[in-house]
Amino acid sequence: MDLQSVHQFSRIYIEEDLIEDPRARELIERVASLGSEARVIPIGRYGEVFNRPRQNFGMQKHNPALILARERERFLYRGNERINSWKQNELYYNALVRNCVYNCDYCFLQGMHQSAHTVMFLNNDDFIDAARRQLEKGPMYLSISYLSEILAFEPLYPYSAEWLEFARGRRDFALEIRTKSDYYQAISSLKPSENSFLVWSLSPEDISREHERGCPPFRSRLFAASRAADDGWPLKLTFDPVLALDGWRERYRRAIEETFRRIPADRVKEVSFGVFRMNPDHLKRIRSFRLDAPYLHREYHRDNNAKLESYSPGKIDEIRRFMQDELSRQLPDERISFVHG
Repeated sequence: MDLQSVHQFSRIYIEEDLIEDPRARELIERVASLGSEARVIPIGRYGEVFNRPRQNFGMQKHNPALILARERERFLYRGNERINSWKQNELYYNALVRNCVYNCDYCFLQGMHQSAHTVMFLNNDDFIDAARRQLEKGPMYLSISYLSEILAFEPLYPYSAEWLEFARGRRDFALEIRTKSDYYQAISSLKPSENSFLVWSLSPEDISREHERGCPPFRSRLFAASRAADDGWPLKLTFDPVLALDGWRERYRRAIEETFRRIPADRVKEVSFGVFRMNPDHLKRIRSFRLDAPYLHREYHRDNNAKLESYSPGKIDEIRRFMQDELSRQLPDERISFVHG
């Protein structure tokens, strides 16, 4: 991963009560060491910048700021079908970081947030305490990467390392870190844990190059995933969303074949896949500034019950059958999941 390119910020906003916090000071030094000349600006609360009305997400994405903050309200969310790739019971997620260093055309965060600036919450211990309290009530499966690309932030703050250490050896607790990053080296020195799953999100090389801007190439992600598997980490893979572009069948067939040439099937716990889908309000907002992404401006089918825009039911079924058939050549059906909702 090119740290200098993904961690260049125009400004660093910091909540006033964090100015003397050692974690914040060290993080600012790390940003500066990567070549950023960001000016540090004190603020009261992060919402003063992040939640301002009439912001232009598209313009900000080309000149993003970093906001260092403390979360004071929500440390844990209950998951739903939309993010349940593995059909888990007791699914939860949190938001350690808001927004992402990458710029994928289809990312729902563009429609969810008014601002493209990145918020990093530095009170990770409070998030961990919330998980600990919930775990006392019963089993849980926790994703710390639903609302951001956590592994790519590891050079600035060790979220993944701290959570992996918390998860180690805990009964009835499973941790998921999903990533498009190839920065496995950030956690490669840690001992693998059987209840912590590293999940690599994969797309065919040419689709990734065109529609997952700023992301490491497909083969770089594969190499990182194979290293993690070799080291003994429980590994999962996901092809989500599958984009029905010209020649999509052959593109995804080749990607699946290459994936399992590089990573033996017996080292992959599960694979999930899904199709392009988005909340209609989010898609409408994204279309207003993503004129550089023609794929988003196609006509899609609206499912008012699910509150989604996606392909027609027939097209979804076609993609589902194709991907299931191709993946079934590599893995038993019980280790393959289709995600929609």
